[in-house]
Amino acid sequence: MIYLFDDKESRQQSYGWTNNKFELWSDVIVRIKDYSDYLSLEKQNIFSERNIIIYHESFSTCIPYEERRSYQAFHNALIDGSELPGINIVIFSGSIASRAINKNVAHVPVTDMYANLECFLEHFREQEIDFKYLLWGEEYKIEQTLLDLIENISNEIYDGEIQSDWSNVFFASAQKYGIDAPSNDLSLIHISEPTRQAEISYAVFCLKKKKKNNGKQSLIHIYNNKKTSEESTRSYLHER
Repeated sequence: MIYLFDDKESRQQSYGWTNNKFELWSDVIVRIKDYSDYLSLEKQNIFSERNIIIYHESFSTCIPYEERRSYQAFHNALIDGSELPGINIVIFSGSIASRAINKNVAHVPVTDMYANLECFLEHFREQEIDFKYLLWGEEYKIEQTLLDLIENISNEIYDGEIQSDWSNVFFASAQKYGIDAPSNDLSLIHISEPTRQAEISYAVFCLKKKKKNNGKQSLIHIYNNKKTSEESTRSYLHER
């Protein structure tokens, strides 16, 4: 069974997970929305082997102040995970910026978790337990494919040790932070966040000389893993 600890129903609904949708998956997932739900749980069942706990790291804030000391041990055990080697634990929140798996504990941003949750539940129903489906979705293998392609392209473009100066270096910054380039000689690229939460996009920056552009080098490829196959991605990255 999967136990989902998230005290914000509004957050779930904003990602498309309404009460009706959760009901469709009630045979494999149990929601814990508040302290009363937590008290109703049988701890020995939660910590049964092969169970999965998906835990929002700020869930402890919904615990009444006078009960937090007793709850803290449960919270710490989940965050650390080392004392629960037989339990698969997923920690998610808006403050987590990257996806990672370390033994029985995975960390994932809240957007990715809810975007990939249905895919993960489908495989869980088929007795296939793999964090990769929850962190990267159905086409999780594309992540390593992209890294391999980028490395291969870099090896083709550059031969030997790379030496560079400020003239062919870009500074990329999230637009919402308004950070300026650290040097006037740097070209500044502003990156906007995706407008659709369910879509996961990758921006690949390749430095390549252009004869008629005073040595300026700029090439941006946007890849969307919801719509592009591995084969077309390979062709796309090599087309230039």
